[in-house]
Amino acid sequence: MRQEKLVCERCGSSIIVKDSVLKYAVVQEIDRKTKKPIGNPITKYAFKCLACGKEIYISKFEAATTGYFN
Repeated sequence: MRQEKLVCERCGSSIIVKDSVLKYAVVQEIDRKTKKPIGNPITKYAFKCLACGKEIYISKFEAATTGYFN
C-alpha cells in the first residue's frame, strides 16, 4: 500500500512535522448554528506546518493510511 505525504490545506506545503510542544489534542465537532458540541471528543495527533504554522490534527487511523512522516 502506497502512503502519501500530508499537504497543508492553507499554503500547500508538505513540510509537516509532529508538534514538539503539543503531542496530542482532544477535539470535538461543534454545530455551526447552535455552537454546541456534537458527538464524543476524539484524541488526535498534533502536527504543524513549518511553512505557515497551521496546526493539523489527525486521528490514529487517518495517520496510518494518509501519510508518512520523517
